[in-house]
Amino acid sequence: MRSGTVRSPSFLLDDGHLSAEYYAFLRRIVDAGFGDRVMFGSDVGLKTFGLGIQAILDAEFLTEGQKRDILYNNAARFLRLNNDARGP
Repeated sequence: MRSGTVRSPSFLLDDGHLSAEYYAFLRRIVDAGFGDRVMFGSDVGLKTFGLGIQAILDAEFLTEGQKRDILYNNAARFLRLNNDARGP
């Protein structure tokens, strides 16, 4: 395990360095049926924030629907936002 990475059954906290390990772990989560529990989040500046979003968009193994879920829909459901606020 790389320094700065914490894993548990319920979350992945990465130190911001995208790697093959990041994509492999994300793919295992989605393939195991937990794609509806993955939410994108960040506590970094806008430049790195954009890189994190782009990493999800570039993940070829994710469908467009899975990407929308990770980037918005899962969080909207978790936060119980009404349907008017949901993304496309």
